[in-house]
Amino acid sequence: MNLKKVYLHTVKVCERRLLDAQRIATYLSKNNYELVDHPKKADIIVVITCAFVNERTQIGLQTIKKLLRYNNAWLIVGGCLPAIDEKELKRLFDGETFSTKEITKIDNIFGDCKVSFDDVEDANTLWENSIYGEGLEKVENLLGRSNFLNKLYYVTEQKIRERMMPQQMLYYLSEFKNKFIMLESHGGCLGNCSYCAIKKAIGTLHSKPLEICVEEFKKGLNLGYKHFVILADDTGGYGRDIGESLPHLLDEITKIKGNYSITENRDEFVDSLKFISTVNFDFGFLHPFSCKHGTEAEGIEPKILQKEIEDRLVFSRRYLKKGVSYILWVQTSSYILEVGCILLVKSFA
Repeated sequence: MNLKKVYLHTVKVCERRLLDAQRIATYLSKNNYELVDHPKKADIIVVITCAFVNERTQIGLQTIKKLLRYNNAWLIVGGCLPAIDEKELKRLFDGETFSTKEITKIDNIFGDCKVSFDDVEDANTLWENSIYGEGLEKVENLLGRSNFLNKLYYVTEQKIRERMMPQQMLYYLSEFKNKFIMLESHGGCLGNCSYCAIKKAIGTLHSKPLEICVEEFKKGLNLGYKHFVILADDTGGYGRDIGESLPHLLDEITKIKGNYSITENRDEFVDSLKFISTVNFDFGFLHPFSCKHGTEAEGIEPKILQKEIEDRLVFSRRYLKKGVSYILWVQTSSYILEVGCILLVKSFA
């Protein structure tokens, strides 16, 4: 099968799946496939889905239904949906699929690739979908496709965004969007939470060797990056399957000299809140921290005093409430939450 043009698209997925998509893009490029920016141009369409809640499943199914209209292209569905809601997917689509934990199955699907998926390094930057959207498709259907029309649409959309989005948010997107390196320390999870379906798609814990994590960090530093995000499905569980731990990984990283910061004191905590407040999020949640029993974190000393945690929560709530429509303080004894964890949401509807 001599199919060479691929349209790769993600649907409301998490950052880990965006890393998967970027790795898939690299895999395709290494195997001489051309990535295109519109499904109409494609011989193959690969869509990466999410299904951690019912809403995301429905969005994924709706997107698949739309992409099936391009019946001249071979559609492949990947991500978490094929494993979590397999029956719902099969009612709509009976073609090739691969779940997150079976991502190397992509070698069998494409079949003619000289570079295997395992031979492609993990991505450290996030995949971004092309600017193609449903609105442009409708305009094209009505008026016919032209370079002038495409350019007019893009320029108009950008002007609308500039008018609707706060200047601070535009600054954030332009200054920080591409300045983070994502270090995916591991995939999968050891938990078995009754409410969670994600494990069906991601499988059990599989940690990346510590030396590879450190090498990825050094690579980011050498490229001039100053901001690093350690990313995983269960970040605190790193290394429990290979005799390592997250504290040891952080110790090894912080031994490396460079212009970056990982630790946070009280002044830096306030600086973080100042930055968050400039982005003008619509609402947010503040969570306190408690170590999970039986983990290495439970035995690490000294610990942040409970009073300090509570003071930070109260201070954060008051500080952020000035510029945020709604801040909810979630007071819970759950052991899975992190120190001063702040979930913030900005809507652009």
